[in-house]
Amino acid sequence: GVVTAYHSSVIVDGSELSFSAAGISAASGIESHRELGSNPYVIKFGVSRRSSKDVLGALVKYFRPGTYDLLTKNCNTFADVALFYLVRRRLDPAYRALERFGATVPSLVQAASGGKYQPNPKTADFDAELLILQIDPIRAR
Repeated sequence: GVVTAYHSSVIVDGSELSFSAAGISAASGIESHRELGSNPYVIKFGVSRRSSKDVLGALVKYFRPGTYDLLTKNCNTFADVALFYLVRRRLDPAYRALERFGATVPSLVQAASGGKYQPNPKTADFDAELLILQIDPIRAR
């Protein structure tokens, strides 16, 4: 089948949190989706006692500017970790299928991007699963 690319973000307290090459951004509404010209599909994951400031405080050190990578650490990775931090739920793996596929065949991504994709060496030590385990070792299993 065809593998689709997705952009995801998390809305907390009416503030959209998203991750890009600039790091974590906070905006009103669904600004990162507007920039892409897309009509977002919103999935409600529940209510959290944690605020957008809590998310930023907990995750900013892991999602710094310059640490974005199209395949290994992107907006979907951030949304997955942020959702787990907020409500102990994970982003559906279907929204990360392109990354998983591309990670197994990076040369194909290289070719499809006309040679523009270069793995970001700053993401070499990043492991989203390990970060989720650190957030809550019991519920992450």
